[in-house]
Amino acid sequence: MSKMVTAGKLVVFEGIDGAGKSTLAARVASLLQEDSCQVLLTREPGGTPGGTAIRGLISEGCYRDVPEAEYLLFAADRALHISQVILPALQRGTIVLSDRMIDSSYAYQVCGRGVDASVVATVNQWTMKGIVPDVTVYLAIDYATAQQRLNRGSRPGDLAHYDQERADFFRRVTRGYESLYANRSDVIKLDATHKVESNAQIVHQYICDLMGADGSI
Repeated sequence: MSKMVTAGKLVVFEGIDGAGKSTLAARVASLLQEDSCQVLLTREPGGTPGGTAIRGLISEGCYRDVPEAEYLLFAADRALHISQVILPALQRGTIVLSDRMIDSSYAYQVCGRGVDASVVATVNQWTMKGIVPDVTVYLAIDYATAQQRLNRGSRPGDLAHYDQERADFFRRVTRGYESLYANRSDVIKLDATHKVESNAQIVHQYICDLMGADGSI
């Protein structure tokens, strides 16, 4: 499937739980809004009303023993997210910042849970409707540091069952991300232990350069 051309840009933030994706995405959104850019901050799962209900089902953790069912819930959320939120926003010329997208399915469901990679790739392509992220921001962090962050505070309403996974699960997820991004030119890899402001400035400048190259900002 060919990439759909839209007026807006899609920026996706990836990394294991505790990497600080949500915090970084929110700060980048603030910087872009200071530039008077039209920005949408969203997330997977849960970027739509239907997605919020799906997120609740996933958060219960009752699908953990059936990885295929768990993945299909994520896929259903993504189909809603793309059709109802992301595609319309991109067509309006909005810069969309999303906490997670298809690469999470590969890292968590394929590498972490063992779901068939070819099935995930096919379903992901189907749900994305030709939308491809313009850039992916990968926050690299080791499991121990990420776990310390999670242990310092609660995350109400988040996918808490993932926080309880064993270290070997998150090591598989991390290896998945690292292999996926080893030779990708559309990925900004950042050290998640660096200050949020410094990482936000890097991402902000990249997006400004990207928009400038298109004559959009």
